[in-house]
Amino acid sequence: MSGTRIFLDTNILVSLHQGNENAKNIVNGKDIVISEITQIELLSYPYITPKIDIILREMLSQMIVFPLNEQIKEITINLRRKHPKLKLPDSLILATSIYLDMDFITADKGFSNIKEAAIIQASL
Repeated sequence: MSGTRIFLDTNILVSLHQGNENAKNIVNGKDIVISEITQIELLSYPYITPKIDIILREMLSQMIVFPLNEQIKEITINLRRKHPKLKLPDSLILATSIYLDMDFITADKGFSNIKEAAIIQASL
């Protein structure tokens, strides 16, 4: 582990798996932290072949997967009340970054109106 931790959204990991250079630059030399919801999202995409499943699980094994807890659930509830258009999985992932007090790196423009978190918009 490098000591420099970053918290990533699922879309960054998808891009990383696809070999996107910008995604590679984001994670280069960093310890990656994700929500367990991100882990579930990534592994549950339709049409994942057994070979890709193995590759994704190996990639995930190199990351810190943070589990949900009561505080994250409460942050999620507050986010959903304040931002009803925010999808539940996105709310859970964002709440995890808030709980951990980490910047949230995403390529999803749907987070642009959220002021409760430090959100870094990545270009992929």
